[in-house]
Parts: sequence; structure tokens; C-alpha cells
Amino acid sequence: MYFLLLLLSGFLVGLLSSFLGIGGGSIIVPVLTLVFKVPIHVAIATSLISVIFASSNASAEYIKKGLTNIKIGLFLETVTTFFAVLGGLLSVSINEKYLFIMFGVVLLITAYFYIKNIVGKNSDLMSSNKNSKSFFSGNYYDENLNKKITYTPQRLISTTVVSSTAGLLSGMLGIGGGVFKVPAMNLISKIPIKVSTTTSNFMMSITAAAASLVYLKTNLINPLIAGFVVSGVFFGSNIGVKFFPKLKDEKIKFLFTAFLILIAIQMLYRGVR
Repeated sequence: MYFLLLLLSGFLVGLLSSFLGIGGGSIIVPVLTLVFKVPIHVAIATSLISVIFASSNASAEYIKKGLTNIKIGLFLETVTTFFAVLGGLLSVSINEKYLFIMFGVVLLITAYFYIKNIVGKNSDLMSSNKNSKSFFSGNYYDENLNKKITYTPQRLISTTVVSSTAGLLSGMLGIGGGVFKVPAMNLISKIPIKVSTTTSNFMMSITAAAASLVYLKTNLINPLIAGFVVSGVFFGSNIGVKFFPKLKDEKIKFLFTAFLILIAIQMLYRGVR
């Protein structure tokens, strides 16, 4: 039963990662520490390894399909990584409780805008300026709409500022920045939700690989636990990439909003307890 639950946890993370462009650390770490009583540092190390497998596996497929905007991904990842390192250095001097509360409030506000977007049935495809082009413009074939979608990102400076803040907070709190990067790309720059999530997935593979090197050196990775979690992640992400391109944008937004609310509650709880 122990190993079966590890496998199922990994499966869920792989599925969510491929659908929403998030790392899954907010699921793996609490499950390993609270349910399996795994030390926190071992849980974080296992989470990072699972993120590498989930995001890399999904990213390879999404890049083949042309869903990922590599130019934006590399640009934002460079900025985010710098501020994540800065956040890690600052984390020792700031009370985490206030950061958790602030993080939770911001996520709830983001969820509100997504709910407003879903209820108002605002289309990313209509909002994107199709006539103008820039270095970061892109296109992909939408399997749900059965047509080629061309888009040009807007307000990239604002998105860069939000991503930098996401990196700073991620470094301070030790959690992934996907919950901020996806909304920033989708709501601010009007990049289609499918491109936003797949690009976030691509960015995560780079971040997790860099961060995991620290844990590899300290021998904090438990091969048995990591093996079962990664196996689940592999199956989950493989199933996710098959269904993701066919999903309606509204369903992806709904799933992402539900996840934002779940993480916001978790952050607020950690802040006030």
C-alpha cells in the first residue's frame, strides 16, 4: 500500500504538470512529509526529481507539436532564475509567515480574474493581436478548434516584472513559480492558455534540473521513494500529453483556477497557523 500511494502521488503530479504547467511540489512535498513521514529535505529533493521527469517528458512532446514558445520561455527563465537565487538569499532574514499570507492573497486575486475571464467567456485568441508580429510571436495548431492559431504577446515588460516577482517569492518560499508564470503569460500578455502552460512546463525543466544538483551532492535523494514517485510521474505525464492538445481552453482555465485556490488556501493556512 505504501509504494502504491507513492506511485499514485507521482501519477497525479505528472498529470497536473502536463495539463497546467506547474511543478507539483505543492502536492508531492505535503504528501511525503505528512502521510509518509519523510524528512522535509528528502521530500523536496524527491519533488525536484519528479518535476524534472514530468516537465522534460511533457516538454519534449509539446515542442514537437509546436505548442511551446521557446523564445519567451528562455527569456523569462533567465530573469526568473536570477530573482529566485536572490529570493533564496533573502529568505533567511524575512518572516516566512507574512510571505505565505501575501502569496495566498495574490493567488486568490489571480483566481478571481480567471473566474471573471471564464464567466465572461473572454477568448485569448480574440484578444491577441494577430496582425502585428514581434520576435516573440508564434503559432500552433489547435486540435480542439482544428485550425492554426497565430498570436503576438502583449505587454511583455509587465509579464517580465511579474515573473521576476514570482522568482523572488519562489526562492523565498521554496515553491515553484508556475502558479504566477502561467497567469502572467495568459492574462497579461494574452498568450493562449495552452502555450502559457506548455511554456511554463519547459521553463520548469530548466529550473528543477539546476536546483536538484544541490540535493544530488548532499545525498538527500532516497532512490526507492524517488523511483516509485518518478514511475508514477512518467505514466501521468504520458497520459496528460495525449489529452492536453484536445482540451478546450476554458477547461484548462477552470482546472488551473481550482488549483490556484487550493494552493492559496494551503499558503494562507501555513501563514496563520
